[in-house]
Amino acid sequence: SLYHQADVFVLSSFFGEALPSVITEAMLCGTPVVATDVGGVSEQLGNHGIVGPPGDTEALAAGIRQVIENYPAWIGRAEETSRSAGERFSIDTMLQGHLELYREVIAHGTCRRHSMAGLLANIAAGAATSLVCSLHGKPNLRRSKP
Repeated sequence: SLYHQADVFVLSSFFGEALPSVITEAMLCGTPVVATDVGGVSEQLGNHGIVGPPGDTEALAAGIRQVIENYPAWIGRAEETSRSAGERFSIDTMLQGHLELYREVIAHGTCRRHSMAGLLANIAAGAATSLVCSLHGKPNLRRSKP
């Protein structure tokens, strides 16, 4: 509900992000996003947000200003942004993308530790466990002790 209430979502990370779920969550709600260009944020947003260099507060402020000054246009694209995020970052799409990546790595002979069947079983088990935990309101899996 917070994403729906927000006029703009800002992620000002300096480093350490890969594919931050908060970006996808804001996009799914159609909330305009202004973020720093860390990890995969640029690819994640595509043309559905504004990205600036990490540590550049002037660029971040300019991005926020751009959203405010063109707010009707951003809201007009909210449904498209939400649909794009839903298609690109659904569990099924992400799982299929990972499977394809793993198939490609195995086909090139760079992964020799697992058979394809074992690898697919591990991926499926991990995805199923995550899904079950999410459905039961336990999104964070317990980590086993080292």
